[in-house]
Amino acid sequence: MTPATDRAASGLPAPVLKNVTIRNAIDVGVVLSGNGGRFGAGSTNLTITGTYGTGFWAGIPMAINSVSLSSLPPGHYTGNLRDFIFASQLDIRHDDTLHKLDVPYFVDAGVSVGDSVTSPTFTLDPGVIVVFPGGARFSVGLTAPGAVHAVGTAAEPITFTGETETPGAWVGIYVGYYALSSSLFDHVVVDYAGALDPWVAGAFHLYADIGAIIRNSAVRHSAACGIIIEGQPPWTTDLTDPALGNTFENNAGAAQCGP
Repeated sequence: MTPATDRAASGLPAPVLKNVTIRNAIDVGVVLSGNGGRFGAGSTNLTITGTYGTGFWAGIPMAINSVSLSSLPPGHYTGNLRDFIFASQLDIRHDDTLHKLDVPYFVDAGVSVGDSVTSPTFTLDPGVIVVFPGGARFSVGLTAPGAVHAVGTAAEPITFTGETETPGAWVGIYVGYYALSSSLFDHVVVDYAGALDPWVAGAFHLYADIGAIIRNSAVRHSAACGIIIEGQPPWTTDLTDPALGNTFENNAGAAQCGP
């Protein structure tokens, strides 16, 4: 079980915050960390506003680390010095879901999805925005089996972007040899990726051909290729096929580099 599951199963306290307002906190409104910190079932309509302060975590509504992401309640998280949910790293080793909130998620050390025992699926709801700093990446199946289900809509795409509006502001999305064929990126936007890591660059890095896993999506402002095929494996899927509905805009390299 994940630490979050352990916490729930063992009866450890998980506070229920319903119709609660946290106002003018110093540095961080709520911190969830360690041993599966989570909100209790039924938490909803949480407002965190007016958070202020100085330092690395200054003025953010919520900071999370090794927690149950699906427990984060809907609410109102704007009006702070910095309006985003801060995550030091998202290491997804069991099924979990990132719900849309009214602010983006900022993931400092990136996202990794995979586990040799649990083969997790990481689901992102329509409208989710994930922001990455320089050097960070989103990876699935890079070292162990896992899947990503990032399915937005035309009205609410899922957005992966950099901390700055600069090509190469972050590394990009890695789909590794262990990525499950159930992975899907549909109606997503990948913006300002393509930093070298460390020898090749692209917004998407694909290591194995597991089919048309990118659909109806936009790859924009990459500092290099839109999609790069790593290691030149056997490859038959053309992710630039117009039938898939993908678009490539203002990238420094070709739409798809490799076979």
